[in-house]
Amino acid sequence: MFQVMQGVIVTNEALEHHGQAGYVTKAVDEYDKTSKVLVRMDSDNEEYEFDQTDIRAL
Repeated sequence: MFQVMQGVIVTNEALEHHGQAGYVTKAVDEYDKTSKVLVRMDSDNEEYEFDQTDIRAL
């Protein structure tokens, strides 16, 4: 489950934003395991979609 404004970090080493932090801009319910999470990255202030398995909460 990810909540709006929750800090996250990209953990998938194969992604361009690996190791970078941002915050969630679109919430995902704890029972929804397939929706993408919308994250605004701190590095460039742009929003990107990530699989839930590609990020973790800070």
